[in-house]
Amino acid sequence: MDQNIPFSQWTEVPDYDMGEPFYQEGVKWTTRHNFELEKKHIDHVVLHDVTLRDGDQTPGSVFLEDERLRIADALAEMKMPRIEAGMPVVSKAVENAMRRMVARNYPHSKIYGFARAVIGDVDLCKDVGCQGIIIEYCVNPIIIKHAYKKTPKEVVSNLIAAINHAKEIGFEDVAFMGWDWFRTPIEFTRPLIQEIYDNTQLDGLVIVDTYGSSTPDAVEEMFRLFKEWFPRLRLEFHGHTDNGCGDANCLAALWGGAEVIHTSINGMGERCGNNPTEEVAVLMEVHKGIDTGLDLTKIAPACYVVSTISNIPFAANKPVMGTRALQIESGVSLDIEYKMAHNKDYTVTNIYNTVSPSVVGRLDKVHPVLGKNSGKSSIRLILEEEGVSATDQEIAQVLDKVKAESYVTKSGVSTHMMLKFLDDVRAGK
Repeated sequence: MDQNIPFSQWTEVPDYDMGEPFYQEGVKWTTRHNFELEKKHIDHVVLHDVTLRDGDQTPGSVFLEDERLRIADALAEMKMPRIEAGMPVVSKAVENAMRRMVARNYPHSKIYGFARAVIGDVDLCKDVGCQGIIIEYCVNPIIIKHAYKKTPKEVVSNLIAAINHAKEIGFEDVAFMGWDWFRTPIEFTRPLIQEIYDNTQLDGLVIVDTYGSSTPDAVEEMFRLFKEWFPRLRLEFHGHTDNGCGDANCLAALWGGAEVIHTSINGMGERCGNNPTEEVAVLMEVHKGIDTGLDLTKIAPACYVVSTISNIPFAANKPVMGTRALQIESGVSLDIEYKMAHNKDYTVTNIYNTVSPSVVGRLDKVHPVLGKNSGKSSIRLILEEEGVSATDQEIAQVLDKVKAESYVTKSGVSTHMMLKFLDDVRAGK
């Protein structure tokens, strides 16, 4: 269509091309603008799952030794490249589970240990058999000075000693996790990292939004600066979801130069939780075309396992795994669904779900539900699913009964009840 012609003079609505990377029949229909308007493109990202360490800090949740191993198995089935299996110094249960994970020798997953800047912690991670190690320390100067009562010299000396020791005893991958990073002035973190950079062979720097306070623009610029200053380091982002920017911050970190994103199954973690593995994986793979190397069809099984073991159900409106993510009640929406399903000239799928549930291994499907917002097409769609026919007049009467019922019960109306209403209408009730 010639864009110079006024819109009112267009003779018809054009049929625009539908295809990869934003559309695939029965699989996805996301926005083409994620690809056509992007300023940067990242080909690949490594996910580092922290369910068994940071996720284990979820209040009220307890992972037993065998349960920890079951979760690790589920992550390995997803081909999660890095599993942060825990902090072995915490308990024998954690240590034993980690040893058993290492013994599994997962083909696509490396086991990482978590340690304080303490030689004994580092040694135990090595003894367990971890293939990589995260050494943590708070970088917030207020906490360092007034809670830990440490001097800058003590902090950097402990970190250099722990990092160098980890390399000396054979760890090929050593990362420093500076937590509470985003509430700390750059004037403090830059000289700290500079001294570590100059005096160790540190491999990775984990920049942490511990309390979920950052926004995407700040995250992107933070990573850009530290990548510019310390080009040898692999930058990693570990974020929380307290301000609702978690998933967006993961993308921003990539734009700034991050190579690894830390996530947790079902968003488990303290307070509002960590960035959810399942959401980040779908965001990267489907909505941005960034390869994670994961088997996405194993996401739902892993999420169900963690939900069952942690005894924490999914929020109904949770992305990827929520029950309401696959429900449509609006009569206007279902009218479009019905008309498109019966359109002989043009067929398109994924109208009301950008990603089909089968992509992540869910066995349930997008389905209409009945309630106060239903319309005639809502009734027609469900009757078709049940293999039942009805006249337009019967459908109109059933719809009246469905709406009345929903206002009385203040809930949805089941298919069973709708079919009963149809029987009542035919019986003259």
